Amino acid sequence: MSKRPINTMHIFVAPMLLASSIGLTAPAYAQEDGVVVDADVDLGEYEQDEAVASDSDKIFANIFKDAFPANDEPIAPERLELGEQVALKILPPGSYRRIMGDTFNQLLEPMLGSLNHLPMAEIAVFSGVSAEQIGINDTVTMAEITAIIDPHFEERQKILVKVMLDMMVDVTDEFEPTIRAGLAKAYARRFTANELAEMNAFFSTETGSKFASESMSIYTSQDVLAASAELVPAMFERMATMSEIVIKETAHLPPIRSRKDLSDAEREKLYDLLDVDITDSDADADSEQTPEEEY
Repeated sequence: MSKRPINTMHIFVAPMLLASSIGLTAPAYAQEDGVVVDADVDLGEYEQDEAVASDSDKIFANIFKDAFPANDEPIAPERLELGEQVALKILPPGSYRRIMGDTFNQLLEPMLGSLNHLPMAEIAVFSGVSAEQIGINDTVTMAEITAIIDPHFEERQKILVKVMLDMMVDVTDEFEPTIRAGLAKAYARRFTANELAEMNAFFSTETGSKFASESMSIYTSQDVLAASAELVPAMFERMATMSEIVIKETAHLPPIRSRKDLSDAEREKLYDLLDVDITDSDADADSEQTPEEEY
């Protein structure tokens, strides 16, 4: 089974990685049930990897579910009604489609332009050599190599972006009423009935109506996004030192255990939980990687 490192970046910069997923391209040299794979890949291992990825997605979803539990504290009906009026003015029907559409169009188009070639790892697999064996002359571009392997790469990327964008916008459309309901409750909890009434009075004016309808979408303006973009390199720069900090902060803890460190009782319990025959696990015990080597 292939090894997967713990992806802490997935947690911290999920929104950015979601947009950058247009770079997850597939080589076009073999197909199995509509999934593009290398002809030499062991499909059993591929399926195991997919299962791990699926479990990872479930864990990731549960992180947000557990992090943001529902607030069951009751709200006075008249106050909630005022909150609903405010929420409807701030987030009119169709707002999320416009907000998300504008945001991802501005994010994905530039990314699409920069991702004009296959990753080196896929080029290596296609060529049947390791990435270390490849020596590309300075006069050769990755786009030239990609054009030989997949002449339709850019068109494939554009279709991928369109499908992903359409799906994202459709999902936000479906959940807009739920988001509006949450917004109404949030306003009803944070503001008094008098304050909410004053908001609604202001939002009923021409200026107030415009302010309310733009109060969320303004964050997708080019000005705000350009300013926000300065956060990305700063965040990645900090993340680069995270491993060193974690190593220092966990130095007082014992090293991560390997399978050889388990007692017979612990091993038996572990493989019972995994529903694995413990005798099968002994076959490769001598070549076992430590957790540090794996990651």
